Amino acid sequence: MADYTNEAARRLLSKGMFAGCYGRFTISLTDGCITLPRPIESIITAASCCGQVTVRNQWYEFNDGGFGLLSCDSGCTNQLVDRGVVVAYRDMSGGTNSYLRAYAFNVNDAGKFIIVQGYDENGNWVRTATGPSGTMIDGERLTLPNINTDPNDYIQSTTKFTALTGVIKDATTSKVMLYEYDATAATELDLANYEPDETLPQYRRMQWTAISSSNTDTKYLTIMARMRHIDVVNDNDYLIPPCHDAIKLMVKAIDFEEKNLPNESMAYETKAVAELMNATRAYLGDAVGVIRRVGQDLYGGGIVRLM
Repeated sequence: MADYTNEAARRLLSKGMFAGCYGRFTISLTDGCITLPRPIESIITAASCCGQVTVRNQWYEFNDGGFGLLSCDSGCTNQLVDRGVVVAYRDMSGGTNSYLRAYAFNVNDAGKFIIVQGYDENGNWVRTATGPSGTMIDGERLTLPNINTDPNDYIQSTTKFTALTGVIKDATTSKVMLYEYDATAATELDLANYEPDETLPQYRRMQWTAISSSNTDTKYLTIMARMRHIDVVNDNDYLIPPCHDAIKLMVKAIDFEEKNLPNESMAYETKAVAELMNATRAYLGDAVGVIRRVGQDLYGGGIVRLM
């Protein structure tokens, strides 16, 4: 039944900004960028103490007559520009004498794997042999230690990394944290904090052009964001959207769809969306909906029609 519940919630989540499908968050910046936490799919709007920040998609810099490529060091515009998908909230320093360390926090995770992928100190794509047969894989496979018997609570890569581009992780009992270890300075830099059920971590990153990447002061940005679907596994997991009536109707729609009854499926899907709209109206009450007008200064969000 969890499969149907997850499919229903996932499909309903993309149909509108319903109550419980969005939220307000304050996120700190690293090197002039913010990396969205796992539960966030995209930013609707953003603001700082100095005013509203215009959110731009990945096409913005390529509009005819536009700004062109924007730099964090320019500090001349107040834009929040999509920078694609990353696997950690912080990039590696780029040093040529750095290793990756994965920290375990539960004895039950001993022997589980995390594969780290990226480029070595010479700029070459990392490939290593693993397993009894010596099968070559992309990246290096790290085996989490037994924190009760191992003097260290981490496993360190044998390869020196300059960039981390991919992570494949076993489901674990507790979190797994990833660090860069600079062997020259003997210091660690935290890169990522992976939740137990994450197996292919990916996060959206946005660049705030008003802040220089060299600015080391702690900066925060407040956003209104659309939530991302995360599969429910246990009975007490949170459902998004949090409307059981709508999800029940959508499950029924999926059932009819699988039985090749499109009319019945569409009727129940329409009922599910209507239920979400009713729940949203009840949640908002008499509050007035805000009408957003994309900045008239230049080029909207950078919409491009793909043929």
